[in-house]
Amino acid sequence: MRLSYDKAFIEKKMAGGMEIMGAACMKMKDRIMIKVGQVWREVDKRVDGRLVEVVEFHDTGLPRNVKIKSLATQRHTWASESRFNGKTSGYELFKDVVGE
Repeated sequence: MRLSYDKAFIEKKMAGGMEIMGAACMKMKDRIMIKVGQVWREVDKRVDGRLVEVVEFHDTGLPRNVKIKSLATQRHTWASESRFNGKTSGYELFKDVVGE
């Protein structure tokens, strides 16, 4: 099943408090800190740009320490911090939290 999102849908879901970030900012040397409220896009080509929002983040170093919510289905799940790397099997930053 492929999911796709148009810009109007994203802006409606994420109205207020966020700005769009370019995919070019996701280089390993420019590590972006994971923060509650950020929106990340799944890089996997089998899933057409699934967007998730960070709901909780526990900086413990343990696996699956980031709680995320799918913007399409509103379902919650846990992900490993190492997947937020901009690579094919992970997520890249789509929108950052403004003012933090």
